[in-house]
Amino acid sequence: MSLKRDFLRGGLPLLAMLAATPLAAQTATTPAESGWPRQFFYSGDSITVYQPQVDAWQDNLIRAHAAVAIKAPGMAEPTFDVMHMQGVTAVNKDTRLVDISDVAVTSAKFPMAGAQEAAFSAALTLVLPVTFDNVSLDRLTLSLAASQDQQKAAYVSL
Repeated sequence: MSLKRDFLRGGLPLLAMLAATPLAAQTATTPAESGWPRQFFYSGDSITVYQPQVDAWQDNLIRAHAAVAIKAPGMAEPTFDVMHMQGVTAVNKDTRLVDISDVAVTSAKFPMAGAQEAAFSAALTLVLPVTFDNVSLDRLTLSLAASQDQQKAAYVSL
């Protein structure tokens, strides 16, 4: 009985501390997501990409759309667009983070940009990183679920 009492008095706190150590160490070294919006610059243009919304994610191919604002020097207000993109995903379930590589813009149009539309689309393609590292897996899956809910609601016949 004395051995059990000694273990409960001194051993349980030690056991709890040892069990918590790997989790604490993992949390301290787990990279954080960068956050949104993300801003880029190209030839004087300021390009802001807002948080992408996942449209589809099958196997390791993800498709998404995102709002984009581009403001060229001399413009009073930015012009906005919704761009569509896709990339290849690598999921780390331990850290709950996703690396997205081979990111490519599949469409981007700036109808309000007039003569600058082609230049804005080209600038967006040039500045958008080909990889996005440490994107939250939970954020992506929630975005995909919301997109699927919207698609189901659009097809409901009344």
